[in-house]
Amino acid sequence: MHHCEALRRSGIAADLAWQIAADYANSQISTADKLMLEYARQLTISPFNIQESNIVELREAGFTDEQILLINLTASYFNFVNRLATGLGVKLEASWDKDELAKLAGITG
Repeated sequence: MHHCEALRRSGIAADLAWQIAADYANSQISTADKLMLEYARQLTISPFNIQESNIVELREAGFTDEQILLINLTASYFNFVNRLATGLGVKLEASWDKDELAKLAGITG
């Protein structure tokens, strides 16, 4: 939900923001943006699998080295904060549930 709010404040329509949060790979965003989000996902789930080819792909999609660094720093920061909260037993609000996000975005599985 917080991510959707941030996207909406940056000028993205509410329905697209929910769509991105629920299933970015099938959302109506650019190929470069999907590649960026996939890199962030991989950094979150399996950072040990990231290789130079991932960085080359981002560059070829038009991202500068500074932008790639910012993508990495942002994903890494959120990973840190989420792990900190999880490790302390902080409960996230129900609106962060993936099924709930999909329902709000009108996506059925």
